[in-house]
Amino acid sequence: EFAAGQRAVRDRERKAAVEKKQEAALKAAEDAAEKERTATEAAEKERAAKESAEKDKVAMVAAEKERSAKESAEKEKATKEAADTEQSVKEAAEREKVAKEAAAVREKGDKDAAEKERSATEAAAKECLL
Repeated sequence: EFAAGQRAVRDRERKAAVEKKQEAALKAAEDAAEKERTATEAAEKERAAKESAEKDKVAMVAAEKERSAKESAEKEKATKEAADTEQSVKEAAEREKVAKEAAAVREKGDKDAAEKERSATEAAAKECLL
């Protein structure tokens, strides 16, 4: 009976030791799974952060290109307007020059006509005196 009791005690102790080992193995497996899950979450967050940073970079590059294109278009527009204004000023100066030349020709023509009329009047007056 004593031996049977000791065997029963040893069996219970072995069973308890096996259970403790199983519990320890289960706890180790759970801890490993938790670490893996944590590492996976960290890797996912890092990947998402990299994607976000890449999207931000792409958006910044696109915005810079758009800004540059707008500036270029504005400069081109300003250059064209300046050229148009310069051309308008040149055309106005040319019209003014032509108008002055025409006025000078008209004035000379009027003087010549007045001179001819005066000469004709003087000639007629001389003839009358003769």
